[in-house]
Amino acid sequence: MSLTPGYGETPVSADEADALLPGIRELLGEPVSKTAVYDLEQAVQEQVSETLLTAVLDDTLTPHQLGIAAHAETVRIHPFTDGNGRTTRLLADLVFLAAQDGGVLEQYDWELDKPRYIALLRGYDMHRDPRELAAFIPVRSLDE
Repeated sequence: MSLTPGYGETPVSADEADALLPGIRELLGEPVSKTAVYDLEQAVQEQVSETLLTAVLDDTLTPHQLGIAAHAETVRIHPFTDGNGRTTRLLADLVFLAAQDGGVLEQYDWELDKPRYIALLRGYDMHRDPRELAAFIPVRSLDE
């Protein structure tokens, strides 16, 4: 008895397919399978991890920029149906705190000009460089 569809060939739902960017759908081919989406997600995760870890090891990114890069990458993925902003801001603060060498510990100040913030996030999506977004997001002492 064979299974239909075959293992790994389960197509994504219409809602999931509609959520994909047109270029991604073209890249994955029709019908888009859950396995193809998973494989693409894994490849993106590996690329982002390698890029960010290399930047940290080479001192290319400051702790401030690293936290913002983690935030922007997670916002870009938009993993949850609700709570993405809160979750990714918490992740950014945790990464930023963990990357600091000591002294006066800082955290991000998320009270921002939202339209400018959204525009900078969209810019990050295009060039994947966190410096401009990081320069926009101020920090404050953890004690405040």
